[in-house]
Amino acid sequence: MILDQFRVDHQVAVVTGGSRGIGQAIALGLAEAGADIVVVSRTPNGDVEKKITSMGRRYVHLAADLTQREQTRNVIPAVLEKWGM
Repeated sequence: MILDQFRVDHQVAVVTGGSRGIGQAIALGLAEAGADIVVVSRTPNGDVEKKITSMGRRYVHLAADLTQREQTRNVIPAVLEKWGM
């Protein structure tokens, strides 16, 4: 259970590598704490999406290989476009 002082309600969290491993755990923890989640990874993971949306949070997957500089540069503009910011 997330403690109240760690709530991030109404925030958008961008989690790189969020489709598996430590990144997935971070994405799920942030969703539990109230954040909507953008996962940036090479491949999507439908289980992560289901878990996050079942918490009532919004979820977006951005496919990107962050070892490629151009793809890295495009992440934040893509996040802003997807969330209408």
